[in-house]
Amino acid sequence: MEPGSRAHLGAQRFAVPAIPGNAIVTQKESHTCSLVLGGLNRPAYETSGRAGPCLNPDLRGFEVFMPAIKRLYEVCKRSFSDNGPLSAEALEHVRSVLDDIKPSDVGLEDEAQKARGWNVSMHGSNGRKGRNGNNQYLPPIKYLHIYECESFSIGIFCMPPSSVIPLHNHPGMTVLSKLLYGTMLVKSYDWVDTVEPIDPSKARPARLVRDGQMSAPCGTTILYPASGGNIHSFEAITYCALFDVLSPPYSSKDGRDCCYFKKSSKEDISGVVPSAIRSSEVAWLEECQPPESFVVRRGPYKGQIVDTK
Repeated sequence: MEPGSRAHLGAQRFAVPAIPGNAIVTQKESHTCSLVLGGLNRPAYETSGRAGPCLNPDLRGFEVFMPAIKRLYEVCKRSFSDNGPLSAEALEHVRSVLDDIKPSDVGLEDEAQKARGWNVSMHGSNGRKGRNGNNQYLPPIKYLHIYECESFSIGIFCMPPSSVIPLHNHPGMTVLSKLLYGTMLVKSYDWVDTVEPIDPSKARPARLVRDGQMSAPCGTTILYPASGGNIHSFEAITYCALFDVLSPPYSSKDGRDCCYFKKSSKEDISGVVPSAIRSSEVAWLEECQPPESFVVRRGPYKGQIVDTK
C-alpha cells in the first residue's frame, strides 16, 4: 500500500507500523554477532551460568560511543530473532537503550519544542469541522521509517492534536514504545482466557489493562503477545511522537496481520470468563474496519541514519 492510501481490512489490510517504502531494508540479520574491540575479535554475547545469553561487558562500553540510533540498532540486532526477543535480559537491554533516545536523536527537536508550547485550552481541537461538528478532516498521522528486517522494525508515529490510532492488535509480537514528546490518551486490553472456546471471528471478551493519560518524558513501555495491553489505541492531546520497536514485525505471510477492533454491545460475561474477573474490567471487542478519517502517510526521516555495514 502506498503512503497516503486509506487503511482498510481484507487483502489490503494496513499494518499500522509497517508503512512500505524504498528505504525499508529486508535483509535477514545474523544473531551471532562479534565486534573487533581493542584488536581482539570478541563475541557480543558470552554464555553464563544462567539460562540465556548475557552481554559482554566490553560491548556496553563500546556502545557508549555510538550515535543513539546506531546503538539501538546494534542492540536490537543481537536481542531479537525472527520469533521475537531472545531472552528477558536481552529485551531489558533494548528497553534501557530506547529509554535514552531523545527527539534530537531522530531529527524532531523542533517538533518537540512545538509540543511543549502547545496549550489545548488556547488552540482547542485540531482539524476542520464536519457537518455534525466533529473533526472529520484531521491532518494525517505521519510514519517515519527507520529500519526493518525479519526480526524487528523501528519507526516513529508523529501525531497531530486530536488524531487517533484506532484500537488494534499485535498478534504474536512484542512491542516497545517510547513517547518522545507530547501528551496522549492510551487505552489497552488483553484477551481473556474464556471458560469455553469462543469463535475468534465474533466478539471476544478483553480485559482492560490501561485507560489514562501518558506524557513525555516517560519510560519505555512493553507489551507482549498475550499481556501488557497487546490491543491498544492512542489519542493525541498535543503534538506527539511515539517511537516503536516491534519484534517480529507485522507480516501477512507469517500470520501477523494488523486487525482493528471496536466495542461490541454485548455485555454479559457470566459463565464466559473466570469468576475472579469483574464485569467492569471486561469489554467485548469485535473486528471492524478503521474509520475513513484514519490516514497514515510516510514522512521524511531526518534523524541519525542506521548504517547496517
